[in-house]
Amino acid sequence: MNRESKIDRCNLPPLLQEYSDYMSIRYSPRTVEDKLRVVLALHEFLVSNLGRSIERLEASDVQRYFAKLTLRKEQGEMRQNSIFIMAANIKIFAKWLRREEIIKPEEYLKIEEDLGDIPNEVGEDKRVALSYDEQQKIFVKMVLPLHKQLVWTGLNHGLRRQEYCHLRVKHLELEMERPRLKIELSKGHNRKTRYIPLSPNQVNQWRKWLRFRASMNLPHDYVFFNPKNPRAGGLNYNGLCSLFRVMTKILGVHLYSHRFRYTYAVTLWKHGVDIFVISKLLGHSNIETTIKYLKVREEEFYKKFEEQSRGLFD
Repeated sequence: MNRESKIDRCNLPPLLQEYSDYMSIRYSPRTVEDKLRVVLALHEFLVSNLGRSIERLEASDVQRYFAKLTLRKEQGEMRQNSIFIMAANIKIFAKWLRREEIIKPEEYLKIEEDLGDIPNEVGEDKRVALSYDEQQKIFVKMVLPLHKQLVWTGLNHGLRRQEYCHLRVKHLELEMERPRLKIELSKGHNRKTRYIPLSPNQVNQWRKWLRFRASMNLPHDYVFFNPKNPRAGGLNYNGLCSLFRVMTKILGVHLYSHRFRYTYAVTLWKHGVDIFVISKLLGHSNIETTIKYLKVREEEFYKKFEEQSRGLFD
C-alpha cells in the first residue's frame, strides 16, 4: 500500500473503524493513518491467508505474519527497523483489543511476549550516552544561547523530543518551596504529567535563561523558540531535529534528544540514584525500559547491592 495514499475509513472493517475512532482522540490524523495502515496490513494478511478477519486475532496469527515479514527482510524487501515499528503498533492494537474484551487476556500476553522479542536495528540498545569529554566539548564549542540551553536541558532533565516542544514558561515552577519542572504530554497514548525536582544550580540556570528569553519580548510563552523567527512560536519537532543536526556538524559529535536522555539516565545511575527514581524521572511506565536505557549488566546490579546493603542483613 502506498504510504501517501489516504485510508478510506468508511470502508474499513467495523472493528477497525472503532479502533480508528479510539486512536483519533489520542493521536494526530497523520499518526492515526500510520497506525491504521499497519493494522490494516495485518487484517489483509489474515483474510488472504487464513480466510478470516482481524476480529478473531490470535497469537499464532501474529507469529505467522511476522515470520512472513522476517522472510521479506532476508530477501532485502524490508528493514528490521520497519518490522520493529510494525510490532510496536500491533502491540498497541492488541492492548486495545484486550481492553475492549475482544480477545482474552492470556492471548494478549502471548502476543505481547512474542512481539517484545523483535529487535530494533537502530533502537535503544544501540544508542550510547555521551562521554564526559564529549559533554565538555559541547559546552566549550557551543556559542548560541539557544543551543547551549537545549543541550543543558537534555543533560539535566532528559526530555523527550515532544517535551522540548511543548514546554511552557508556566511549567517552570521555580518559586515553590521545592522547585520543580512540570512535564505535560498533551498528545499521544502516554498522556501523563510528571515532575522533575530542581536543584539550586538548575533553578539559577533556568532563571538566567528566562531573563534572556524575556529580553526578546516574545508574544508567546514557549520556553524554546524558532531561532529563525522567534516571535512565530515554539520549536516544532522538525525544527528541533534540525538544530541538533547543526550542532552535530559543528561539534563532530552525534547529537539528538534521546542521546541526551540516555546520558541523563546513565549519569543518575552512576551517581547512585535508585533505578526506580530514575524510571519515574524519565516518565517510564515500565522499569524494564529504564534498564534498557542504562544497559545495566548483572555484575553492576550485584555491585550496587553490595554497596548499598552493607550491614543491612548482618
